[in-house]
Amino acid sequence: MKKQKFFCNLVISVFLVLFFLRGMEMISLWLKYGGAKYLLKEEFLGFVYDFLSANLILCLLYLPYKYMSVKWAPVVNFVFLSFLFLYALLHLFIIQYFVYQLQCLDVFLFQYSWEEILYTIRTSSESILNLLLGIFFLFILFIGIFKWVLRWNLPYKIFGLLVLLVVIYIGVRSFHWIEINKYSKNKSLYLYTNIASFLLHSPTTNIDYSLVKHQEYKRLFEQEDLINSQYPLLHKFQSEDVLKPYFNVFDTAPNIVIIIIEGLNDDYLNSDKENIWMPFLSSLKNESLYWNHCLTLGERSFAVVPSILGGLPYGKIGFTFIDDYPVHHTLVSVLNENQYITSFFYGQGAWFHRKDVFLKYNNIRHIYDYTTYSAKYPKIIVGKDHYFWGYNDQSLFEHALEVTMPIQNEKRLDIFFTGSMHSPFSIAPKEKLYDKKVEKIKGVAGTQKKFVESILFTDDALREFFTNYRKRRDYNHTLFIITGDHPMTELPIKNALKRYHVPLILYSPQLIKPWVFTNVVSHLDIYETLLAFLKPYGVHVPVLSASLGRKLKTDKPAPYTLVFMNSNRVLKDVFTNGYFLSEKNLYKVDSNFNCIPTEDSLLTKKLQAKLKAFEEMNYYVSFKNRIYPNLYGK
Repeated sequence: MKKQKFFCNLVISVFLVLFFLRGMEMISLWLKYGGAKYLLKEEFLGFVYDFLSANLILCLLYLPYKYMSVKWAPVVNFVFLSFLFLYALLHLFIIQYFVYQLQCLDVFLFQYSWEEILYTIRTSSESILNLLLGIFFLFILFIGIFKWVLRWNLPYKIFGLLVLLVVIYIGVRSFHWIEINKYSKNKSLYLYTNIASFLLHSPTTNIDYSLVKHQEYKRLFEQEDLINSQYPLLHKFQSEDVLKPYFNVFDTAPNIVIIIIEGLNDDYLNSDKENIWMPFLSSLKNESLYWNHCLTLGERSFAVVPSILGGLPYGKIGFTFIDDYPVHHTLVSVLNENQYITSFFYGQGAWFHRKDVFLKYNNIRHIYDYTTYSAKYPKIIVGKDHYFWGYNDQSLFEHALEVTMPIQNEKRLDIFFTGSMHSPFSIAPKEKLYDKKVEKIKGVAGTQKKFVESILFTDDALREFFTNYRKRRDYNHTLFIITGDHPMTELPIKNALKRYHVPLILYSPQLIKPWVFTNVVSHLDIYETLLAFLKPYGVHVPVLSASLGRKLKTDKPAPYTLVFMNSNRVLKDVFTNGYFLSEKNLYKVDSNFNCIPTEDSLLTKKLQAKLKAFEEMNYYVSFKNRIYPNLYGK
């Protein structure tokens, strides 16, 4: 009976620790994002599921415990207590990630390089001291709880209650009576089950890609123009210029300026009159061609550059991370051959996400990152270790205007990647000015203040950039493309699909009239659209393309399927013709990108088949050098 008593006390200790951890999670979310009615409900539901899940695990462990404790009771008890403390300790870190990203930690550690992880930690605005204090209090609480519970004389019949609760848990999970969202999920259990699944079913790059699989991919993705099963993405480039009706004719081939704004959510351009977060960019979109249903293909920045510049596949953890690049072509490589001066402008280190390696492969002429700025630009220094993060967006644009001033008569492709709307959200030396500006915006919680300040700051930097650009002689000869890499994850995002929703703006002084397009498009469509636009100006364009996209849709909607790589570099999300499958959950998508849960087993299986077909094609072309033949038609 002594063994049973100890195990019963251990069960109660587990429940008390879970209650403490769930409370810490709720308080942390409340402090950072402000009170919300749904939060208390979801976190309470989460505790119920924590309780039931832990109960199931404990029931399964009882027989092994009883058997092993016959001979090794002290050792077994020590091991059980150690595992409980280790679980609680790791859970604190997992909660910290969730509070920071508002997303459950998945197989993150397996998919990111140590260089990236270190960079994220060093530039994170989260307090390491607070986490250490949490660990200390957890240790004290853990000891106190168990000593307190050991005094209890719990009846052996408690096991009957545990078995009953297991039955209740299985029933609830089997019939899906209550939907568990990201707040309700047990973050540790979610991580560990996904790690197990990843290790058991880790995708392999050794894909046997047959003709049958190619035909299946063509059918599922409705791309009958694909011409070669050995190069599954290869198709004839269609030179129809969908942008021609909207622009006056340029004298010669225009300059192309692509501005990728870190953390830009389409919602920031459509806020109400009392809460205008980006007044300049909101007004510019009203003078432009604006696609309000544009989707990026990755939940983080790793996807945006290859997608925009070449409509390229994703590799295993992002195209730029492939060690030995397959033969491919991009706007940089094509325009290089057409005597464009190609440049990349960045306020941080171009090494991040291997942008520099990718761009150099494509023979970009100039990379201007934080190593190229003069002393007149103020540096952003982060943390107690004085980590040099880079330069803010105002410095980025000023530096680029300075560099390009002497070459205004040359044809140019200028690619910008901003950084101020990214951790650590430092806009030095103008913090005090934006403190006052953000106070005028209603509904911003105190913990969200610095995020909104960075949005306001980047909008002002864009206004200043365009104001100065209009004074230049090459302004009337330039086409500007503005989009986001992904919505800022530090601010709440409405639903799973909105994690990929970014604006797409095309602006030029040669625009005949502004237009709003409601068709779903993506970054993959930019490569072929721009090349078709430039072809009438004498730009030589390859006759074959392997872009995942086609052209930006400007007329009636057409069948459209997109596969996304989430923040953990896993292909789990797919959108097709008004439906979205995410984490095995199916949603009907309305015209405002609202996701309405729905059930359709046949459609779910079809979307899962699309995911599998895309994954196999993606690995085959990425790791078997099957994007383009080495010698392709020109």
